[in-house]
Amino acid sequence: MEPAERDIMKRQPRKQSEHILDGEWGRLIFSSFLGFSVSFLFYLWRLSEGMSLGLARTETLTLAIMFELFLAFSTRSNQPIWKVGFFSNRWMIGGILIPFAA
Repeated sequence: MEPAERDIMKRQPRKQSEHILDGEWGRLIFSSFLGFSVSFLFYLWRLSEGMSLGLARTETLTLAIMFELFLAFSTRSNQPIWKVGFFSNRWMIGGILIPFAA
């Protein structure tokens, strides 16, 4: 579904023993911690504003889902999103627009 990157054939193949996520663990852990921290702080802030528990949970879940959708775009490639092209994968755009249609 994702179009091939232009320099894919110029790269060295990864070793058979190398894990597919080698070199990505730091970014994965950082983004997970960031998403959790922001969502939790948002939840506490909404509760401190006097919002009902149910509505605070709903807004926090929506924020977490939005973060995950953004994360899906940011992890498509090792290159920045503006080089890969934000709209280069139409299937991904469609899949991300579906939650907003409901």
